[in-house]
Amino acid sequence: MGNLGDLKAQQLVLLAVFVSFVTSVATGITTVSLIEAAPAPVQQVVNRIVERTVERVVPEEKPEVGKPVEKEVVTVVVKEEDLVIGAADSVGKSVARIFARGSSDFVCLGLVVGAREIVSDAATLSLDDEYDVEVNGARAVVRVTREGGGFALLAAPPETPAFAPATIGAAGSLKLAQSLIAVAGRAAPSVATGVLVSLSRVDAASPVVAIEAALAGAEILPGTPLANIRGEVVGLRVAGTAGFFATAEAAAAFAKGS
Repeated sequence: MGNLGDLKAQQLVLLAVFVSFVTSVATGITTVSLIEAAPAPVQQVVNRIVERTVERVVPEEKPEVGKPVEKEVVTVVVKEEDLVIGAADSVGKSVARIFARGSSDFVCLGLVVGAREIVSDAATLSLDDEYDVEVNGARAVVRVTREGGGFALLAAPPETPAFAPATIGAAGSLKLAQSLIAVAGRAAPSVATGVLVSLSRVDAASPVVAIEAALAGAEILPGTPLANIRGEVVGLRVAGTAGFFATAEAAAAFAKGS
């Protein structure tokens, strides 16, 4: 049997190509095996990309009078992972962590729907009681002013610096298997990601009343908001929905008194 020193230059090149091919095949098989072994919510996010078509005006150095403005169409490829990160950051600024008054005892989460209004789970709060809340690093005192439909409305005094209200999305625009993210966490933000499983309606012509999602990650606490990857909040976990999410539209309507 000969050794590598006996091989000609062309034979060495062919040997190098063969070794590279075998290595790439082995790497591909290993990668696919690892992804297939991962939980479903993880597989759903890994390496997915979204294409967006962006149209922009291309300025001319010396535009001619009456000539149509030229536009350039550019396709931007965005990783879904980046969208999820952006959504978590955006929604997190409107998540309220509610504590017992004067203590660090966690009670539930809530969603900021106005400059000084928060909607949360009525089952975990008491009407007319005061609580401490933390929103985006700032703390304030709030009082439960109203309850109904499984929701509780908490209001801060007028002198309280304004909160950042969440962007509310339409539950009726959701599609099955669409990516969703829940922003939770008792002491610090944490997330659960997954997909939409079902939308509940009274009948086919009625609006959505509850959202079911398959989520993995953080514990889904009372008052946890559910959002799409654009950062629009579409649901809120309250006890009255028995494990589902009530729609964020219903929560916002309740806050407005409608």
